[in-house]
Amino acid sequence: METMYGFAPVPPELTGAERAYVLGGQAGIRTEHMDSPRTVGYFAFPRLCAPAEALWSTDERRYEEFRGRLERRLGRLDAVGAEYRRESGPLPWQTRPDRPSEVLPGVLRPV
Repeated sequence: METMYGFAPVPPELTGAERAYVLGGQAGIRTEHMDSPRTVGYFAFPRLCAPAEALWSTDERRYEEFRGRLERRLGRLDAVGAEYRRESGPLPWQTRPDRPSEVLPGVLRPV
């Protein structure tokens, strides 16, 4: 998460003229092995909150302050019923009891 939060949409080594050509940024996720929207949500959130803030911020960013704001965002994800990875690990319904190495159907847990 901290690495994602450190994303610099405009690299500091660009000149002023070059900076004018940077219109934004993106944070992609490869989904070819994710079999459902629930699985995509589990792997994408809350990780996507970090580059989203990096792209919208104009002030100096501090990761510790972001962590505090992230708690409110997690509440919003809960409110809309989004699946996401918690720091404490997967919730019981996000695992396959018959296959302890897997999180959500068909998606291998990172080793």
